Amino acid sequence: MRRTKDVSDLYEDVNRQINEMLEKMFAGRLKYKIDDLDMFTNRHINRVEELTIKICRQIGLSDKDTKFCGVCAYFHDIGKILMPPRILQKTTRLTDKEYETIKKHTIFGYEICMLNENLSKYANAAKYHHENEDGSGYPEGLAGQEIPIEARIIKVADVYDAISSKRQYKGEVNRVDTLKRMNSELVEKGKVNKFIFNALLDVIIDEIRQENTVQGEAEIKEILKLCSNVYTVKKNESVVEDRWA
Repeated sequence: MRRTKDVSDLYEDVNRQINEMLEKMFAGRLKYKIDDLDMFTNRHINRVEELTIKICRQIGLSDKDTKFCGVCAYFHDIGKILMPPRILQKTTRLTDKEYETIKKHTIFGYEICMLNENLSKYANAAKYHHENEDGSGYPEGLAGQEIPIEARIIKVADVYDAISSKRQYKGEVNRVDTLKRMNSELVEKGKVNKFIFNALLDVIIDEIRQENTVQGEAEIKEILKLCSNVYTVKKNESVVEDRWA
C-alpha cells in the first residue's frame, strides 16, 4: 500500500507548486502583490493554507486533492489585493458600507482567478469561502453541497484563524475560546459543516500534543468536554463528494 506524504511534506509541495505557478503567470507580479498585503493578512493566508492541508488529511483526501485544496487556500483571499488599504488595514470596526466593500473581495478574487488559466481552477474557493451551510453566507447564498468542498473546508480554517489570530483591530484569542465561539456561533447554528469542524478539532488537538506541555493537556480536556456533541458525528458521515473519492 502506497504511503501518503506527511503533512509537512505536503505543505512544502503545495508551496513549491504555488511558487512555480506564480513565476510563470501573467506579468509575474501577482506573488509580490500578495506578499505586499499587510502583515496580518499575509500571515492569515499562510495559516489558512496550513490548516486546510491538515484538515484535508484528517478527512482522508488523497495527496493530490489535498494539494489542490492547499493551493485554493493560498489564493482564497486574493481579491483583497484590490481592496482599499484604508479599509483592509483599518484598526477600528468597519462601517456597514465598508463591510459591504470588503465582502466584494470574494467576487474580485473569482474574477482575478478567471483571468488566467493557471488560476481558474481555484476560482470557486476564492468566491465561495464565505458561504454558510445554511445558505446565509455570501456572495450567492449557497447552501450545503451547493458549496464546493474546497470552499467548505477553507471556510472552517479561515474562521478559526480569523478569530484566534491577532489583527489590527483585535487581540489574539486562545484556542479553547476560539473553538467555543465557533461551536456556539457557527456549528450549533448550522453555518459550518460539523464533519469538517470535527476534523479541525483533531488538527488542533494534534498541534497541542506536539507542543507537549502541561497546559496543553488541560486545553485538550477542555476541547473534548466542550465539543463532545461534535464527536458524535460518525466518521463515515463525510462531506467528500464522488469526485474526491
